[in-house]
Amino acid sequence: PLGVRLELAVLPRSARLNPGDILFLFSDGLVEARTEHGDEFGFERLERSLARHAGEPVEAVRDGVLADIQRFTGHHPREDDQTILVLKMP
Repeated sequence: PLGVRLELAVLPRSARLNPGDILFLFSDGLVEARTEHGDEFGFERLERSLARHAGEPVEAVRDGVLADIQRFTGHHPREDDQTILVLKMP
């Protein structure tokens, strides 16, 4: 979490990304998107969405996840930003 607190204890971790791997970064507005009844999109739905769009080009992953959130929330207004960065390793 960036910008949450002045001081934040974070344990550094590393992972090796191989050619063709995709890195999906997102703001909390994605998982916190809600229906008009207050149901949250959440991490589990995001994981299922990513699994559905795995193997697609990065643009399709981005657009597919955003479409899944839109279908879930309907016309309920967003309460937070929804930022996505999808990178594919060369």
